[in-house]
Amino acid sequence: MAPIVKRIQGIYGVVETAGDANKLHYLFANTLGLPEDFAPADHGSFRGGGIYMGNVWFKFLTFHPKDYLMSSKPAKLQILEMQPINYDRCIKELDKRGISYKIDASKMPDETGQETEWGRDVLLQAPLFKEIMLDFSTFTQLAFRSFTSAPEARDLDDHNRIMKARFDAAGGGLLGAKAVKEIELGVKDVKRDMRAWQTLLSPLKPDGDSWMIGRSPTLRFTPSRDYSIRSVSIGVKSLRTAKKVLRMNGLLGEANENMVALDREKVNGLDIRFVK
Repeated sequence: MAPIVKRIQGIYGVVETAGDANKLHYLFANTLGLPEDFAPADHGSFRGGGIYMGNVWFKFLTFHPKDYLMSSKPAKLQILEMQPINYDRCIKELDKRGISYKIDASKMPDETGQETEWGRDVLLQAPLFKEIMLDFSTFTQLAFRSFTSAPEARDLDDHNRIMKARFDAAGGGLLGAKAVKEIELGVKDVKRDMRAWQTLLSPLKPDGDSWMIGRSPTLRFTPSRDYSIRSVSIGVKSLRTAKKVLRMNGLLGEANENMVALDREKVNGLDIRFVK
């Protein structure tokens, strides 16, 4: 059985308003000094921007792009984006494995004004995948030229190399971030739902309640009333430094000897942690 997934490419926080999306973007990009991957911009039906976190991009978006007020309404970690090893093989393998999906292609005018495809999403349809909006994404060079801070990138791997170099040059920002270490996935039945994920991720095998996909964050499964991305943990060079920086910037939330977190009230309820 041929593998499908190369890596986890992106994590998205879905917020209520454009003001919320801007606030969270600039908190990470300006206050915490992480490299900007996508400048906040309107894209018709949504507005969003993103930063690079060492091994994934982290984007904040809203489906209410014209509302620039900031709200205290809870945000949701809701889109988990995978990079396929090969797009055509991915489609064939999903068909062979009986995993339902739909394909959403995105187009825009290129430099000549011709409508040209810049990206394609393969959206998985089983409830445990659909509710976290799990998709496989592929992009043309037009996407990098038009939307990202690395317009010179030839493809997704080249884009990631460029952004990783910027991340390293910035020293992981003020917090000394290293990479996203873990994504906690809430599922209704850990054993049953991990079998469904096994169908998707085979021939890769889990380690207990977790999967490690290449250099991606670990996917850890925990019981939940619904299917959701519950938390994101980011590795840092020093917890002591991270705690000091968050306190100085009025962003410190829960803290113990193994973890410090962003104050949830400052990030619309998102559970974003920093760990050793």
